[in-house]
Formats: sequence, structure tokens, C-alpha cells
Amino acid sequence: MSEKLELAKKRMAEIQSQIESSEEQKKFLPRFHFSSPCGWINDPNGFCFFDGEFHLFAQWHPYSTQWGPMHWCHASSKNLVKWKHLPPAFAPDSQADCEGCFSGSAIEQDGKLYIAYTGVSKKLDSTIQNQCVAFFDGKKFVKPNFNPILTADDIPFEYDVEHFRDPKIWHDGEKFFLAAVLKKKDGRGALAIFESANFEKWNFLGIADEEKTSRSAMWECPDIFLLDGKNVFIVSPQEMQAEEKGGFNKGNNTVYFLGEFKKDECKFVRENSDFTMLDLGMDFYAAQTMQDSSGRRIMIAWMQNWDSYNTPKNYLWSGMMTFPRELKIENGKLIQTPVRELKDFYGKEFSGKISGEKKFDLRHCAMKLKIVPKRGESEKLKVKIGDKKQFAFFEFDSEKMELSFNRENTIDGGGTMNKKSIHVELDENGELNLLCLIDTSSVEIFINSGEKVFTNIFFISSDENSLALSSTFFNEVEFLLNEIL
Repeated sequence: MSEKLELAKKRMAEIQSQIESSEEQKKFLPRFHFSSPCGWINDPNGFCFFDGEFHLFAQWHPYSTQWGPMHWCHASSKNLVKWKHLPPAFAPDSQADCEGCFSGSAIEQDGKLYIAYTGVSKKLDSTIQNQCVAFFDGKKFVKPNFNPILTADDIPFEYDVEHFRDPKIWHDGEKFFLAAVLKKKDGRGALAIFESANFEKWNFLGIADEEKTSRSAMWECPDIFLLDGKNVFIVSPQEMQAEEKGGFNKGNNTVYFLGEFKKDECKFVRENSDFTMLDLGMDFYAAQTMQDSSGRRIMIAWMQNWDSYNTPKNYLWSGMMTFPRELKIENGKLIQTPVRELKDFYGKEFSGKISGEKKFDLRHCAMKLKIVPKRGESEKLKVKIGDKKQFAFFEFDSEKMELSFNRENTIDGGGTMNKKSIHVELDENGELNLLCLIDTSSVEIFINSGEKVFTNIFFISSDENSLALSSTFFNEVEFLLNEIL
């Protein structure tokens, strides 16, 4: 283990010891979402199933709760609900990645994890980004001496060498494939595809897709996979303008396309040219998927955004991941639902109907809401998390057909992005059905069986342990609430 990796491991042990010895710090932790072991995390990396367990890595800066020189932290789980922090995987400790180990992915092959990631290094006064690989046998990570495996010499045109990153790898037949994003000379993002027979020597195949409009600039964190007979392409575009119709946030978003990846032509042919938001909330970015041993396609994402940072100053960590979601395609839409393992952690159950207000002394729960608006009436349902001093809330307004979230009354006013509203629709039965996962500092709302999702984080005092539901609906709102242990 290199000196930098040893220092990161020592730092992690120190901070985790501080958290464990402080009742206050332990209360800050999420109950059923992956969070940083110490310091800062952002993009999920290397999400995979290996040696009988799920593994997750993340972009990690162990020395502060702000972004810094990127390492990789590492965790494993048997159930996708409770995660065990493992010794850190990577530090910026080689010539190819001395300025940072940026995002990447992993697959199991021949009893090992094959990992691809972006190594950042210096060239004169500039940083450059190249692709690197590593291997994990369950005990030790090895960075081979032939890194980097992809550089500007492997791409047959000029591009911005400071922006070539985030490799997504897969295996098809006898070959490995790698998709990475780069910034063209005009400042727009593009998806480049490469192939290899041995994971060491790679050939450029072509540009599978690219930004052809002025909608966005650089793309980040690509994923491409086959699901229910269609190819899905996920990407996180930067420098977008806020747009109410599409639900886009100003700055950074994560979107998807359905279509066909024509491997022989190295082209992704979109069914619809426009971006579709993967999650309409303020706190969702850099999604990554994997396929488990049963064939499920499971997705996880960074439960934050580059523009929505609002971690309290007294926290020893910053950054969480969304709860893992199972994906499927129905009626031309990507449907997202929480993985079924969560139900194994259900505790007390409460059910009934809401007319007026109902309070519960808990925060961590899965809550189903069935709302049937009365035609022509102005009705509202409000769910308040917290109490009088610090609270966040979400609200459905039937007249506007809007679902909104507000964190203005949380710590530090909820940051610079602190509220958002989205348009929702009733299902074919004239109902709005919401599944809400509420943890210590987050709420993920799955709308009408996962046709849309609305993810937002909030930070309030650990003493504000209450949940209040209030309704003005003529037809009483049905609820089913399960505490999560």
C-alpha cells in the first residue's frame, strides 16, 4: 500500500472513530443510504456484484468536506441497504493519476474485478485526463505499469485534453468495450467508444453520440446498457439552463435516451432527440448501473448536485448516494423503483386515511400515499419533516398539478438551491400514487409506480424527529407507512 493510500486509510479510521464516539455525530448518519466514511464523496464508481456481494466505490476526498484530490473509497453490502466501509481502494499515487483518480466502472471477469478509471496528471502547466485500469482479487488492488491505456494519441482528432473521462466498461463476446466522454474543440460533449481483446491495448471505434445543439456543454458519467430489448444511454450534461417544461435544473443534470446502439457502425440512434430527466429533484447526479446475478438492472447515483451543496459545517462527512433502484422499460419510459430488499428492514406499520392533520414521532420510513382529487376543487396535501424550528416539506397542489419541495427552513436555509416544483399527472384511474423514502436527511418520491422520481436532501436538527401529514382533500388521502429499522 502506497504512502498516500496509508494516509487516507489512517484518516478514515480517525474520523470514523470520532463519529462512533459521538452520539450527536451518529445521529447525523443516514439509516438506509450509503454515505461517505469521512470527508467528501461525489460520483458512484465501480458499482458491481463481485464474490457474492455488492460493491460500491465513490469519488472521495478524505481530508475535508469539500471536493479535493480524488481518491476512491470502497464499501460492500449483502443487501443494498446496509453498507460496510472497507479500506480505501485508490489514492493519486502513480505517475498516470498523480493529480487524481477520477470516476470509472468495474466488471467481474475470471474471478477478478476489472476496473477502468480516469487518471489525472500534469503536462507543463495543464492537467490532462487519460484512462487507466486496475485489478482487484478480493484482497489487493493493483495498478499495472502499462497505464494509461488511452491517451490523446488514441483519438484521431483534436479535443480538449483536460476533459476526457469517466469510462464505462462492459464485456461482449470475446472483447471488452469502453465508453468515455470528452469535450470537443467547440466545447460540446461527445461519447467515444473503444474496444480491446485483453484490457491493455485499446482501439478507437468512433463517436457514438454527441451534443449537436447548444443545450449543454461537457457531458459526464456515461452509462450504456441493454434493457427490455432497448439500449439505454445515460449521461450527465453540464452548463444547462433551467427549464420548467423538462424539469431541468440550471447547471448540471442527469438525462437518458432510449434507442439502439449499432455496434457495427458505432452509433447510438435515439428514439427521441430530446433529453429526458432521469430524476426531477435538485439532488441527483452521475448515475451508474450494474446487473446483478438475477439479471436485475440496478442504478445508484450521487444524491447531490454540483450546485446544491449544503452540508452543515459541523459534519465530519459530506455526500450520500440514492437508494438503489431497479430499472425497467414500460410504454417508452424508464421506470425506477426501490430495490425489493428494503422491505426486509420494515418495522412498525401505520395505515389509515388523512383528513386534517396526523403526526408521527419518527423520520425514517417508506410511506405510500394514494390521492384522488375531486374534479374542479383546489386541494393540497403537505408532508412536513421536522417541527417548528427546522423542517423541510413537500406538497401536492391539485389545482396546479404540482409537486413541490422546500428546504428554506433547514440548516443554512438549505443552500443556494432550496426549493423546486415539478408537474405531475394522474394515472389512468384518476389517482396520484406516491412512494416516499424518508431518511435522516433525504426524501426520494417515486411517482405513479416510478414513472417519475423527485429526489431532494435536507439537513435539520437530529432532535426534530417528527413527521406531519395534513390534507384538505375532499376524498381522504390513504396512507401506508412503514418505519425502516
